[in-house]
Amino acid sequence: MKGLLFSATLLFVTITTAQNISGTITDSGGEKLFAATVMLLHEQDSVLASFAMTDEQGVFVIENAKTGKYVLRVNYVGYEAVDKRIEVKNIDINVGTIQLDPTELEEVVVEGVAIPITMKKDTIEYNAAAFATKTNAVVEDLLKKLPGMEVERDGTIKSQGETVNKVLVDGKEFFGDDPKMATKNLPADAVNKVQVFDQKSEFSQFSGIDDGNDEKTINLTLKEDHKKGTFGTVSGGYGTDERYALSANINQFREDNQFSFIGKHNNINQQGFSTGEYISFMGGLGNLMSGGGGFRLGGGGATINNGLSDGFVNSTSAGLNFNRDLSEKTEVRASYLFSRIENITAKETDRTNFVNDETFDTEESANSISAGNNHSLNLNVKHKFDKSQDIQIRNTLSFQNGDVSNITNTINRNATDTTSSVSDYNSMGTGHNINSRLIYRKKFPRIGRTFVTELSVNSQNNDSEYFLNTSVNNGEAVTNQEQQALTKSNTLGIEVAYTEPLGKNKYLELRYERNVTKGTNDKDFYDISGGGRVFDSSLSSIYDRDYKYNRAGLSFNYALNDFRVTTGANYQFSSLTGELPEQGQTFENEFNRTLPFARINYDITQSLGLSFNYNTRLNTPSITQLQPVVDNSNPLNIYEGNPNLDAEYVHSARLNFRYFDQFTSTSLFSFFNASYTLDNIVTSREVDNQNRTTSRPVNADNSLMLTNYTSFSRPIKFAKTRFRISNRLARNEGFAIVNGVTTETITMNNTVSFSLENMKKKVVDWSVGTNYTVGSTSGSNESSNQDYTNWVYYVDATLFLPKKWSVGSIYDYNIYKSASFAGDQEVQLWEASIQKEFLKNERAQLKLSVFDILNQNRGVNRTTDFNYIQEERIASIGTYYMVTFTYRLSEFAQRKGFIRMQGNRRG
Repeated sequence: MKGLLFSATLLFVTITTAQNISGTITDSGGEKLFAATVMLLHEQDSVLASFAMTDEQGVFVIENAKTGKYVLRVNYVGYEAVDKRIEVKNIDINVGTIQLDPTELEEVVVEGVAIPITMKKDTIEYNAAAFATKTNAVVEDLLKKLPGMEVERDGTIKSQGETVNKVLVDGKEFFGDDPKMATKNLPADAVNKVQVFDQKSEFSQFSGIDDGNDEKTINLTLKEDHKKGTFGTVSGGYGTDERYALSANINQFREDNQFSFIGKHNNINQQGFSTGEYISFMGGLGNLMSGGGGFRLGGGGATINNGLSDGFVNSTSAGLNFNRDLSEKTEVRASYLFSRIENITAKETDRTNFVNDETFDTEESANSISAGNNHSLNLNVKHKFDKSQDIQIRNTLSFQNGDVSNITNTINRNATDTTSSVSDYNSMGTGHNINSRLIYRKKFPRIGRTFVTELSVNSQNNDSEYFLNTSVNNGEAVTNQEQQALTKSNTLGIEVAYTEPLGKNKYLELRYERNVTKGTNDKDFYDISGGGRVFDSSLSSIYDRDYKYNRAGLSFNYALNDFRVTTGANYQFSSLTGELPEQGQTFENEFNRTLPFARINYDITQSLGLSFNYNTRLNTPSITQLQPVVDNSNPLNIYEGNPNLDAEYVHSARLNFRYFDQFTSTSLFSFFNASYTLDNIVTSREVDNQNRTTSRPVNADNSLMLTNYTSFSRPIKFAKTRFRISNRLARNEGFAIVNGVTTETITMNNTVSFSLENMKKKVVDWSVGTNYTVGSTSGSNESSNQDYTNWVYYVDATLFLPKKWSVGSIYDYNIYKSASFAGDQEVQLWEASIQKEFLKNERAQLKLSVFDILNQNRGVNRTTDFNYIQEERIASIGTYYMVTFTYRLSEFAQRKGFIRMQGNRRG
């Protein structure tokens, strides 16, 4: 509740109204100048007070100017700047017409005030020149400095609390839909603007009617010279303990094509790409990959780590991205990426399990070696027949193969019994995922009448083989198995949408969608004995899943200036059929639901906006959850599917508030989200008297999830610093089922963050901050209630010395406290570097770095949940030194009259 009050307090800001300053900008011949910049500077110190841009008639209006003496400065590319002194009193001012004279200079370098943020309806645009980054920084480093933007330790990007799913470069895809390919590889100094918006679906972009299928997107607009040139970096580093890191990022951009190459090879646990497909596939080979290191708290709690993966990771990647406009009507987007990850992990786990009024402890040690390869290919073609119709073909293909070897020792203890097991597990497999979409869009002569249709095909296939040797209680029970698993799924879908105008600003949309998914999970078990193998029919099974739905909907859209509303409903007819052909069993279920929705967006001013989104959906159970087969790969933790599961029916609502005062660079972003799920699917656990657990998915009562995120940022002008404070709150109400006893659970998690950084960075660039997390899990069984707190302090500083020398240091101090654990966990992570830039235009850099100076780096995962607490300790890379040489490529086209706008990257 305190978190909600804190978030609500941040929403109350005073928007001061004052005088307006207006006028018209023309050239010496009287021609109106569009998009001229008009800045209002304080007369005393030339600090920016406000600014505006001229419209197509050359007219500008600076709103909310406070009383005082100012200098009105007018800039326009190719013209001499004009300064005009004015005094603002208690009335509006019209300065009349200001004429600009052209300049004949070959090149003009304009150094001035960089406007940090502008709001353009539903787009937030950051000026990269206003946020200094270090030499050779990548886009990810730039994003970390933007108000309202967060970059988590694994590279996940969040804007105003929402996860960013796509990053574009000059409006074009960069290596498909993987946002980390751009943020972790492109140089920050190539970026001019960072635009953040909710990208609409293909239907909405064409029809102009919001269908709610938005995707949080970042568009990186490049500097003008980078749009026609070659740029990038090549680097190599070698250090103690045979650590190495090689990377290359080369981009060649022209008017009608973009070409990029990236490559990385290192053994310091760094990946320049998302590992989602790899983790998913390798998880299917044994669920041995737990992902990023740090503290993991139950219920969506805070995550702390040093940016490195658990264990010891060798990573290799190489890829090409190609965008070309074949003609004014046809464009091609293509990319290919190969990635390989090898991971060696040594993990120890201590866990206390709560079983109603009793407890038992689990101790586990595991050593694993895994290696996986992934090939990803994207090919998209778009052709415009004319201004009224186009067609798109979008294809994504991925192929994986890998192997996992794992040895695990497990001991379960309670007051009277001890059960132990030793498992030797080896697996290998291959898989593919193919997805194709064909989209046709047509506009009719009557404005607002459109037709859009999409045909989609998806095919997934995973073929795996497992070898398992497990001994329970020192050989009293032995499992020696070979398992063969084939999982495949094919989906065919079609969607049609038609919009019809009903009058001024009113539209009606009709929509129909049909989707058919057929899947098979074929798993065979063989008992190995005496050098041969015997088929085990009691564990083996083939399960076929057939899911179909038809969805028809009607919606009404009304748009008037800055106010837009869409409301409507879909009705979905669904059928889910499961079959065990060898046993002659069939399971059938139908889900017929009305799915209402509503969306409202109101741009109150250019800087202030509200939006509300309500939606409903059906979540059908997966084939693994449905298949009624026992998986005894771990004899102490057995899993069994449930063919009688119902689909979840989810209601979700979201309220967004956004405010930015471009005159004071004050920003406030907040969202409130609620999700209510009927027939929630949870895991029911049965624990026997030997502490062996059997898990099974079941439908429980309804669950509720509430979240809020609020971020406030503002400069402190007299101190020449900028502060940011944010609050993230999550509350989850659900159920836990253990030995047939259903317990209502409540999980709370609240994180308050504060950061402060300097704005003048010519000599030193520094930032300090802290995150404080408090969380709890509670329920009707008070003996298992848990509380925890988590503090994080960090400092990041760089000192710029004469002759292009600089020194930098990053220090993190992490503290985790909980009465449930034996002691507090404290981890101090400290790294430092010294570097020298040389050669013409400082193209080369030599850097000496030391990582984990205090030698405290380790993967520590503490999980607090309702029915257990757990601590994992994972060996990770310790202290090492590395020398790195980096060379920057920068060859840009030079044109007569070209004007270079240069921002001050260090303040």
